[in-house]
Amino acid sequence: GVDASDLRAQLLELPGIGPWTADYIALRALGVVPGDRVGTFQWNNNEHMTAYVVIPAMGSVLHTINIRLFPDQLEFVANHAEDKVVIVDPSLIPLLQPLLPRFSTVEHVIVTGGGAASLEAPEGVQVHDYEALLAAQPTEFEWPEVDENSGAAMAYTSGTTGRPKGVLHAHRSAWGRRPMHDGWYGLREDDVMLHAGALSWTFTLGVGLTDPWAKGATAVVYDGPRDGLVWPRLVAATGATLFAAVPGVEMFGEPSGVDGGPTRDNFWLSSILVDPDAAGFTAEDLRVHLAGQDALWQLRLVILLVTVAASLAFMAFLNL
Repeated sequence: GVDASDLRAQLLELPGIGPWTADYIALRALGVVPGDRVGTFQWNNNEHMTAYVVIPAMGSVLHTINIRLFPDQLEFVANHAEDKVVIVDPSLIPLLQPLLPRFSTVEHVIVTGGGAASLEAPEGVQVHDYEALLAAQPTEFEWPEVDENSGAAMAYTSGTTGRPKGVLHAHRSAWGRRPMHDGWYGLREDDVMLHAGALSWTFTLGVGLTDPWAKGATAVVYDGPRDGLVWPRLVAATGATLFAAVPGVEMFGEPSGVDGGPTRDNFWLSSILVDPDAAGFTAEDLRVHLAGQDALWQLRLVILLVTVAASLAFMAFLNL
């Protein structure tokens, strides 16, 4: 029921669409065409989020490279995906540089945040400064029409059972997640989603970014120290109404000098699997209001959502 031309016009009116267009044209200037893979070797930052928008919008495929993989796995995924361009954070140059000679398809490396001069690339690989590359581009361009069935983004598994396995998401998969907005976690336009995952993880791509963006909600991405109490502090600071994390995230301890920070008595997150129906809770009951003990229920909602959904998905997989 959504008119594609109307949606397109609304997107072009968004603040920042000019810089996005510059990113798009810059990649086209490097020879990136629809279907090409563009890898990101990044932390959770603005440049990474921009790549999430621009690369699929131009018909190319975003490949979020998991920087926590072992070097031989990084070599495998970059070559298997056939990355043509890699966008790297300067702090990760020491990790990327020794791998570049082993990346067989990479032709360009774009360094964000300065530091391009410090990257020594092998013959045949050109190095570009992100800001300088964008500054040379116009901010107006006719965005292409992209087939909804074409690839938009891809990610690889952690390789715990052998070689990492690639998963390619089509453009329509983001739109196909709409039933989850209401049926899974009651996502609303006035929600603020805070996700604890890395942007190189497909779970973060869906729950952390494309879901709130598709609903018109707000997505908060954090890139900084991750001590035990950073997440409750961020929930309070950003007004987050939804917080997503894996069950392994534990939040205990005293508030590290932050006024109004949570304590062991009023802030708790457990990885115990809880059935929300059996517990007598509804998603609405557990929504956070950031007042007193409500933060406790909001964080328990994380476990209800993530562990139950993951368990159901695993059981469905076993029944295939």
